[in-house]
Amino acid sequence: MIKHFLYIICTVLPFFNLWAQPYITLSESLESANTDRTYHLIHYDSTSYAVMRIDKAFRYAETELFDAKLKYLKTFVSTPDKRYYAGAINLEGRLHLLYSRFKINKELERTEDVSFWAIPMSRDSFYAAGDSIALVEPFVMYSPKYKGNYVLSPDRGKVLVYHYEEDGDIEEVEGLTNEITLRVFDNKFKLLWVRKVNLAPNPSGKRVMSIKKLRVSNKGEVSILTDYFRNHRSYNLKEVTADPTLFFVGEDPANFARLTPNLGNLYYNQIDFMYDQDGNIIWFGFYSNQKYHQQAGYFYIKINSDRTKILSKKICPFSEELLKQLLNTKKLPKIPEVRNFEMLYFKMNAEGDLVISTEFQPYGVSNFKSHNLLVLRIDPKGDLRWAKHIYKYNIFPYNLKVFLQHYMQIDGNNVYLIYNQGIYAEDGKAIAICIDEKGEISEKTIFGYLAQENVICPSLCTPLPDGRCFLSLQSRFFKYHQSGILDFRKLFK
Repeated sequence: MIKHFLYIICTVLPFFNLWAQPYITLSESLESANTDRTYHLIHYDSTSYAVMRIDKAFRYAETELFDAKLKYLKTFVSTPDKRYYAGAINLEGRLHLLYSRFKINKELERTEDVSFWAIPMSRDSFYAAGDSIALVEPFVMYSPKYKGNYVLSPDRGKVLVYHYEEDGDIEEVEGLTNEITLRVFDNKFKLLWVRKVNLAPNPSGKRVMSIKKLRVSNKGEVSILTDYFRNHRSYNLKEVTADPTLFFVGEDPANFARLTPNLGNLYYNQIDFMYDQDGNIIWFGFYSNQKYHQQAGYFYIKINSDRTKILSKKICPFSEELLKQLLNTKKLPKIPEVRNFEMLYFKMNAEGDLVISTEFQPYGVSNFKSHNLLVLRIDPKGDLRWAKHIYKYNIFPYNLKVFLQHYMQIDGNNVYLIYNQGIYAEDGKAIAICIDEKGEISEKTIFGYLAQENVICPSLCTPLPDGRCFLSLQSRFFKYHQSGILDFRKLFK
């Protein structure tokens, strides 16, 4: 846990014909000598692409540079210092390497000088150059259950850095805390304000808040999504135990508000929220009539930018037809609900429609199972435009999870998905899906793995302009890796 303090978040075609396809470009396959994982695309322009890679212990970072056609140019070591790296952040063309530091005091059983930093990186050498900026000043950590992260505002003009001590001894209840420390910076890492706030109605009482997500607005106000527990802090009881609640916190001590809308006595799960282009808050997720981990439908709440009015509130059940597809049955059970659909992506298109992609992942299994994609498109009033079920099936050891989740991208009114249908030679192939404005589905095979050593890692893909996508590929035993660019528009023309 300590090492991950403020850890940011980690048709078969012959191989010789793959390179000739107009919709895909691949780099050469590189050996993963000093690193274990591709981290993310940290910079790109019309002439080059820069990809950061980190070792398993997060102590070593390097950047691979490719030209515009993905010809490998050079690998740059980010810094020789052994720090705990959390990746890199690009703000208006300024690159910063993020890392944490700490010292373990075994005698006193505590962790000292815990801190979080940003250090400028040279655009020429991708090397750490300049003085480090303290985002979290050194403090003493008495508990190993500290968690933290950073979040960017929609316009990337503000950076929120937060951390809190979690009471993590309750099964499935993560982020259980009443107090959280918030720091908001501008995009040059100038500190704008810092506050430690207590979210509980009774500050001296037990911990009743489970922190789910945090966002920061373009104005620098922080929004915190929580579950506010009633009497029991559990998701395993046959009763509703928590009410979804939003908190709003600003620089002024008087700027502290809580919103718990009347959503009925339902089991809410897979909840998230975002800001739209006008600064309104879009709050959404799933609900069940029976228990947590199940879904009977979705909810959608739209709050105006001033937080003075709820513009829309919808609680909508899934249709019988959709439930039959998801349950793979012709006759629905007495209580028709699906279960264990995890929300992986949500994005808003130019028209203000919210697109959510989810994946069925059975709960409590040792292997990684991944099948049944559910994609929803919801209009700005909260009404469902369409819901699409896409069946895929994978079951593999858990350490291969990086190959098996899907990726979603929006381009205009089209929704694109990438996933692997198997990852071995005899059955493995990479699939791309296009869902158009009317909900019509087109499917294409990108390539097969019969002669392709490296496999697409969907969760590590990155959107590029003009309907393109930056791909990350790795071999099944992580010895080799590769980068690619997929042009969805050419693939589905």
